[in-house]
Amino acid sequence: MSIHFQLATEPAKRLQYFNIRQFCFRNDLGLYSFDGSEDQYDREGEILLIMEGNQCIGGARLSGSLDPVPLPLEHEGLNIQQLFPNISGTDTPYCQWTRLAVHPSKRTPQLMAETAKTMLEIALVKGYQYSFCVSGRSQARLYKRLYNNLGYDYRIMEQIEVPEEPGFKGLPHLLSICDLTSASEQQLDIPRVA
Repeated sequence: MSIHFQLATEPAKRLQYFNIRQFCFRNDLGLYSFDGSEDQYDREGEILLIMEGNQCIGGARLSGSLDPVPLPLEHEGLNIQQLFPNISGTDTPYCQWTRLAVHPSKRTPQLMAETAKTMLEIALVKGYQYSFCVSGRSQARLYKRLYNNLGYDYRIMEQIEVPEEPGFKGLPHLLSICDLTSASEQQLDIPRVA
């Protein structure tokens, strides 16, 4: 069955993603009390679903500076505009992808690459100029390789200390930034989002 991507509109599909998210974060990260159910950032942002036929097999969440709430990393104590003076709120829209989760039985390098490209496409369509991510070292390196291969400037900001998200104590928190204006859209071979 073929894989496709869509923005979540149906409550039942969103629930499937939340259940996968909870399962993955508890099992993959050892966050045994992680609650994957809908939260403030899910309601205020966008949910990208990874679909196999009519079944959700994963997804990710997009929060943006144009939304009514701060990005999750800003809520945790980082001041984006102070750390990156060239970014000034709505004059330079920026976003953050969080809560990427794919069912373990469906994870492949190709699917992860297609998901990263689709996340990039959505951020571009929404008009964001920068995309932030907080992740562990191996995920940060993977994203850097994927986005650099697409011609984008993706940097891991190891010199910036990222506050731990509540409930994520002891996990690595590396901040990365992608300049979405650093490559032309003609360079992309991105699957269309339904």
